[in-house]
Amino acid sequence: MPALVEPAEFQRVEVRLKETTASAWVRLLGRAGGPGPAASQSPSVRTVGRSIASFVGRDRELAELRTLITRSRLVTLVGPGGAGKTRLAEEVLRAPTDELSPICSDGAYVVDLTACRAGEDLCLALLTTLRLATRSFYGPPGRGPTGDALVAALTHRRVLLVLDNCEHLLDDVAVVIDALLTRTGETTLLATSREALGVPGETTFAVGSLVVPSDEDQDEGDPREVLRYSAVRLFVDRARSADPGFRLTKQNCVEVVRICRRLDGLPLPIELAAALVRALAPAQIAERLADRFRLLARGSRTVPRHRTLQAAMDWSHDLLDEPTREVFAYLSIFRGRFSLPVAENLAVRLGLCPATTIELVLRLVDKSLLQATAADDGTMRYRMLETVREYAAGRLAERGHAHKVGLRHAELYVELAEEQSPVLRSAGQGSAIRMLEREDGNLRAAFELCCRTGNHELALRLVAALGWYLWMRGDRAFGWPGVARALNTRPGEQDPLRRTRALIWSCHLGSVGHRAMEPQARAHGRQAQAILERLGLTGSADYGYCMFVSAFSAYREDHHAEADAMAARAQQLGAALGDPWLMACATCVAGIGHALRGEFTDSAHWLDVSATHYRTTGDAWGEHRALVWLSRTHESTGDLRRAEETAEAAVRLVRSLELGDAVVPLLGWIVRLRILRGNESGATSALAAVERNRWWRSTSEGIGWITDSQALRTEARARNHPKETDTTLLRQAAELYGQAATELAAAGLPIHALHSRCRQVIVLARADEHTSDALDMAIELANTQSDRRAQGIILDAMCLVAQDERTAAHLLAQADKKWQQTGVGRSPTFAADIRHIRSVLSTQ
Repeated sequence: MPALVEPAEFQRVEVRLKETTASAWVRLLGRAGGPGPAASQSPSVRTVGRSIASFVGRDRELAELRTLITRSRLVTLVGPGGAGKTRLAEEVLRAPTDELSPICSDGAYVVDLTACRAGEDLCLALLTTLRLATRSFYGPPGRGPTGDALVAALTHRRVLLVLDNCEHLLDDVAVVIDALLTRTGETTLLATSREALGVPGETTFAVGSLVVPSDEDQDEGDPREVLRYSAVRLFVDRARSADPGFRLTKQNCVEVVRICRRLDGLPLPIELAAALVRALAPAQIAERLADRFRLLARGSRTVPRHRTLQAAMDWSHDLLDEPTREVFAYLSIFRGRFSLPVAENLAVRLGLCPATTIELVLRLVDKSLLQATAADDGTMRYRMLETVREYAAGRLAERGHAHKVGLRHAELYVELAEEQSPVLRSAGQGSAIRMLEREDGNLRAAFELCCRTGNHELALRLVAALGWYLWMRGDRAFGWPGVARALNTRPGEQDPLRRTRALIWSCHLGSVGHRAMEPQARAHGRQAQAILERLGLTGSADYGYCMFVSAFSAYREDHHAEADAMAARAQQLGAALGDPWLMACATCVAGIGHALRGEFTDSAHWLDVSATHYRTTGDAWGEHRALVWLSRTHESTGDLRRAEETAEAAVRLVRSLELGDAVVPLLGWIVRLRILRGNESGATSALAAVERNRWWRSTSEGIGWITDSQALRTEARARNHPKETDTTLLRQAAELYGQAATELAAAGLPIHALHSRCRQVIVLARADEHTSDALDMAIELANTQSDRRAQGIILDAMCLVAQDERTAAHLLAQADKKWQQTGVGRSPTFAADIRHIRSVLSTQ
């Protein structure tokens, strides 16, 4: 009979074979009674033995995959280029388990399809590569000779066939696989592709990035902690292969984490970066990742598509048609995740069909060039891995459309921010905050483009829209430095009213930042006031906002008379305009002013009024801020029970907004209140809640309260220990009080910082340590305060560390007089100590 496949045909396609060498398996070829290799040709064959490079970071996926292929006859590993799909598939064959043996008892093969081209006879390629072509086999008629031969050769044989790199042959591979699934009974197929095959019965297995430490991870400088993350372990492993002397240390740990984050946890670029440690330190590698495609230009000499990072991306890009390439380039303008409606909006602005854009977005997801994840609102959001995004941005620049697309993106996000601005001051505040936080990367990108290109109009509109959000969320979006940058973007060309609104928010945001910012912030408030008065807008809401933020800034600088007048003017405007939110802000600032002077009755009144106004508007964040200050007022008057109850009400409001980081300072404050109330078990539970929160070290206020609470507890323990231990504990407490004072001062809480500094003085004296430095710092801090309690606190501390009874008695008399003048009771921090010294002196 004629040969089914002519030997001359064998050389038409070059495909490589990798075959397991595990001794427990029996080769498909050479079995008794089975088809042997073609006599006249010897295709390219190599074995899959032990890998030269170790397998890092995919143990869980490997176990899941081995289980999955025993349940499904077709599993496709889907993921972006460089994710490690091929290596994961090979590992399935490299370490067979008892579970897998029944499905591949007749052999297991990896067939690399990279060299195949669409339209070629894929069945012939497989027959040739698997060495199944023969002159003597009669195949069943009707489906093409090579397809029939392949089916017949694999029928009734338990074979695991891995088809590697299918993405450029999707139609051809789908036809072959469908035939094998439907016409053979026991062939199991494992495919790797950047896109699912779309064959009935297919199970897809996503191969994504390795795990990297999150941006909020507080332990990124600890080598032992970061080695828990698979991306870091891979970098270290490959770096040691390149340089056996490489070690992960405290000095390079942060930079290694930075590299892994910026490379999205993708194995290929991480391996290419790690290989550079022979010539560059991790810090140098991290600095140069802005041009990652040039930096990571050396890779495998045996796998062309992985020879460089550029080659890996080119392979994916070349498989796209022109409309998809265009949208792929345009979508690179997004930073982080985006939604389909936003993508549609951008498409309209760019003159594209929204429906077609959605179709192409989904196509890019299928091709692993976009990642789709479910958002907390139940919708899907999309993002490019940063490596993919930078590649696409390069393609956008090549098209000459980068500026146009960037401008349309900025306009889109300015309008989105303006839509959310009034919602941020209403009952919809929580959803607006979450939406803006999801869009943080895009808001930053829009703002950056506006400032970089001199588009002051859009920059100032974005500042005005996000002002209250920036106040609530600190350094989100662009923070106070960004506001200052917008104001310096072609200032002579700016619209006066838009500039004024940015000046108002600069004043407010700068008043709670670093002390060095406050003079400039106050100056911005004066500029805003002058412009509004020149424009004749002294009866407007803008003028009211200017008054309350300027009052807050003035209070911070101890200009109380000026601040009182501005707070009163803001209240008048709020009442005249019927603006409850302006009234809430104005009365809150007035209450804070009274608190800073130690006028706690008036402070409590205005803060309670403010909380009521905020509640009317639905602004939970504003209400929580009023309650925080009200709790401090109650603590200052010695009403610790009401202070704790008020603080807990504020915690409930913050939690209703789902702001995990913002609750930390409050929880720290509650720990301190419970310690002062003698509720040790309650303090312990609150402290545990703080320490479980990954953000607790992220704010000076949170650190300050927790450190102060730890100092209080350490000082209390010292009283119950022998002298030697007592001294050691007192020294520890003194150090903690000093740290707390520094953090609380940085958080804008000078009186509480003074309390902590004075407690440091007292415990240092008890430990027979030098106290003059700490006392000098306390006196310097007290002399800058308008709060009438400051001098009383200093006198109490000096009394408690006095060297003799006469001096102590004199200082105590001065302190009593000062406290009588304040009209409030002594701080609970010192109350027990003062009672004790008074008792001692009365017996002398």
